[in-house]
Amino acid sequence: MENQNPLLAYSRRSQPILNLSSEGNFWPAGSIEKSNNIEVFPLTGQDELLLLSASSSLVGSILAEIISNCVPSIYDVWSMPRIDLDCIMIAIRCASYNNRMNIQFQCQKDKCNHTQSQSIDLLEVSQQIRLPKYDLPYSVGNIKLWLKPLTFHETFQESADQSTKFSVIQKLSEEGLSDDEKKKLAVESLSDITKINVRSMARSIKCISIGEDISVENAEYINEWLSQCDRETFSEIKKAIDECNSEYQLPQKHFNCEKCNHTNTVDIEFNPADFLKKGD
Repeated sequence: MENQNPLLAYSRRSQPILNLSSEGNFWPAGSIEKSNNIEVFPLTGQDELLLLSASSSLVGSILAEIISNCVPSIYDVWSMPRIDLDCIMIAIRCASYNNRMNIQFQCQKDKCNHTQSQSIDLLEVSQQIRLPKYDLPYSVGNIKLWLKPLTFHETFQESADQSTKFSVIQKLSEEGLSDDEKKKLAVESLSDITKINVRSMARSIKCISIGEDISVENAEYINEWLSQCDRETFSEIKKAIDECNSEYQLPQKHFNCEKCNHTNTVDIEFNPADFLKKGD
């Protein structure tokens, strides 16, 4: 029988504090154990070091490792729907520090413009996240679209791909290339960025139906069709996807200014990587 490390009896403890915003919808079979009362472990010292050294290009990979470490009931982080990232980050922060977070807001400029801090309950915020209505179709002429959230992998891969292409464009002035070569490389990079955006649109579509006879779920078919469809149809589909994505919202809070007593509406926002670094 192997000897067990006695120090592990004094390691971190989990808390059953995570309820997925998606209620488990959009997760592939076998990618997660359950959708509510999920055990969450606090950050380790190693996790904090990873966050402190994270570059923008590595944020996705580092967050994936931290989620796997803190929420072992998630078996496949990369297939996680993006709409669950905020509630998971909130749960990890609550397990690591506490349920409270201080936010700063400024009273309206036409009032007193006073800046102050207010404490909020993060678990309450997590329960009030508003999701798009993915079960309802969007109509574009005789076309109907059923949409879905991007996965964690798709979200961060798209961001990384775009960042790479933009960095190529930014470095053109530093390269020893002729004007024609620079122009060609810039056009190719912008073309690639456009293709990345179209691919992201295709991945946001669960199904397209046209009339009574045609229904397509194949992502490659949808991507090919989006690349070839007319400008007006493409614009309407992009508008529908943007409208759907905008329905995802962290809750707003209402606070009275401590100086003039005006009631301010404050949007709750945070960057996942920075959010986990803070314990205030």
